[in-house]
Amino acid sequence: MDPVEGISKDDWTDTDLLTRAEAGERLDQEIAVATRELEILRVASAPDAAAVELLTRRIDAMRKVRAHLADRPDRATRAAANSTGGYVIGPNGRQGGKP
Repeated sequence: MDPVEGISKDDWTDTDLLTRAEAGERLDQEIAVATRELEILRVASAPDAAAVELLTRRIDAMRKVRAHLADRPDRATRAAANSTGGYVIGPNGRQGGKP
């Protein structure tokens, strides 16, 4: 293949995907940032009620999505569970609970 041509098929699909664990970690970070912002808003001398409400709703929505991610394991976790008779092998090499 001529280096000027590039690749024959786009391969971006795999690079833009997050695992549920990665998405959960990012959500945890965003929830922490938004929670700090909310605390700052609430202690202000004249808190903006609309801003407090909007940020509270955003945090609630992120927490719901985070809970949903925690309830549904990644494919890799499910595959590991399937290969071990339905149990996940923990980092210590012992069987954990079902995913």
